Amino acid sequence: MVEWVYTLCRSLHLLGGKAHYSDIAEMAFKLNEQNNDQKDPKATIRDALQRYSRDSTKGKRQGILEGDAHDVFRFEPQRSSGIYWFSEGDNPIRKYAIGELDKEALRARLESGESSSRKIQKSVLDALDEDDENRKVFVNEHWRKWPSSNSKEPHTLTISHADASPFAPEGLRAFFEYRDLGIDTATQGDIGAQVIRAVPGEASAGAWHSHDLTFQMVYVTKGWVEFEYAGHGKVMMRAGSSVLQPPNIVHRLTRNSDDMELLEITAPAAFETKLEGAPI
Repeated sequence: MVEWVYTLCRSLHLLGGKAHYSDIAEMAFKLNEQNNDQKDPKATIRDALQRYSRDSTKGKRQGILEGDAHDVFRFEPQRSSGIYWFSEGDNPIRKYAIGELDKEALRARLESGESSSRKIQKSVLDALDEDDENRKVFVNEHWRKWPSSNSKEPHTLTISHADASPFAPEGLRAFFEYRDLGIDTATQGDIGAQVIRAVPGEASAGAWHSHDLTFQMVYVTKGWVEFEYAGHGKVMMRAGSSVLQPPNIVHRLTRNSDDMELLEITAPAAFETKLEGAPI
């Protein structure tokens, strides 16, 4: 259950700090930190939220009080709205989960007696000192290494015109040509964007593959293209169609029109493509 609280903190943080538990559950599973093979995953999420709240019967039985380190989430039990938000104050578990915990500042608070929950917060601090490697796993690896706001230089204003950035046969697929929009350089590799067009007479080999990335969207601007996704079958995309491809989904391009043209946006800009066996 302890892993859940870190996942839920990150999920609620990404949702703006206040959300329905079903949305928190969806975000938690998107982060790939827990599997969703429970009989009722949303109920599991709700139970975990309530275990870290002074507003719940479970929290009250555990003696959670306002300001405790385990007082992470708030909700209104009388209304049964399903809406949760963060508890007031600088909760150490929440700050630990999203990578903002200043251990030295917390230690200073403990030593000065400012904290109203010194025993619990001291145990959190000790755990962080002893398990710094796990912190890297929870905060960096499981949160897909999304950069903090100050981890890189700000993105730069970038404008791309068709006559200044021609198509070139330099990309992932030999049967396509690519026009780079300069987003890779402007975002220091966080995001990539390119216009892709078919090479008339060339055809896809139809190889099954997957991409190791965090985001991939395709929007067809001209012609048509057919994709096939493991577990979903073939999908015909025409001008005006778009698709969000989940990370690592096994798929292939089966065919396309000679005049096909599409916009592809990925995060990060550079990613690994892995050949896959045909799904059963």
